[in-house]
Amino acid sequence: MWRAMAGVAALQRMICQPAWASPEGEVESFDLSLLDERITPNDLFFVRSHSSPPASNDTWNISICGEVSKPYQISVKDLPNIAEATVGATMECDENPVGGGLVSTAEWSGASLAALIEPAKPLPSVHFVRLWGADHNYAQSVPLLKATNPRTLVAYRMNGDALPLAHGGPVRAIVPGWFGMYSVKWLTKLELLPDDRDGNHLRRTRDGRTEPIRSMQVKSVFARPLDGAIISGRSFVVRGAAWAGEKSISKVELSTDGGRSWQAVQLLDPPQRYTWVRWQSVWKIPMSGSHELVVRATDTDGNSQPAQRNPARLDEYEQNEWQRVRVQVAWAKK
Repeated sequence: MWRAMAGVAALQRMICQPAWASPEGEVESFDLSLLDERITPNDLFFVRSHSSPPASNDTWNISICGEVSKPYQISVKDLPNIAEATVGATMECDENPVGGGLVSTAEWSGASLAALIEPAKPLPSVHFVRLWGADHNYAQSVPLLKATNPRTLVAYRMNGDALPLAHGGPVRAIVPGWFGMYSVKWLTKLELLPDDRDGNHLRRTRDGRTEPIRSMQVKSVFARPLDGAIISGRSFVVRGAAWAGEKSISKVELSTDGGRSWQAVQLLDPPQRYTWVRWQSVWKIPMSGSHELVVRATDTDGNSQPAQRNPARLDEYEQNEWQRVRVQVAWAKK
């Protein structure tokens, strides 16, 4: 799977043609108040697309081309003939706001991307793999080292079922730990290149510096209570989730007094790379009235969420400052 140079060039041109395109996109958030299990059901998983889904068909192929000695195509039907791997991965849109639902977690199964790259015999000049999708000719470049990580997949199953069309079916990339734009949906092509040809998602600062946005940042969210909730009673189980991209969560802390004091919460899942952990804490409510709850997380490298957005940032990506929710507590008279 993985001839004279003129023949190679001709074959590269043939199988590196642009893919299908369509004019409309879609955005649909996961309702975090429904966060009960670690894995998000397929029908609740958030959706972010740059165009309408293409028509899935039985002749869907993936082209492996670019700076390779043996460009080729493989049918999606043949992917299960490659050893299947499964990875649990939280996926987040880099435009997800604080407390936003453009994040979910699934178990993804498919072939390792490295297993598709190796037979094409990449040239020594290759340092990036550009992932192309039928999402309005959408593409993202991934460094070769990350692309060939055993957990980077060409996935065709999601939570044990055939990959749904809305989530990239019949096949998509899964780049665990990185923001969702790299997990290109409706995958049609792997183009091996010497450099990054994209850079449309950049961290920009006031001093003029830019750098690619890749790994998800440490972040936590509330599932319950929601901002503006009215709570009756003298205790409440506060719940949520926290994640840290390529790292794992070491602790999550909750403040019930607006950030003046903190206490560690209970983690409901074993912390691990790539996936979120659910957390909870029983809040013994000291008095009725208005209360501000705040949550923050820390990863295994000691990185903690900032209290506020860095004022030097000019872009709107990677919003991971503390989430605050304000609730009203009504006590029943004894």
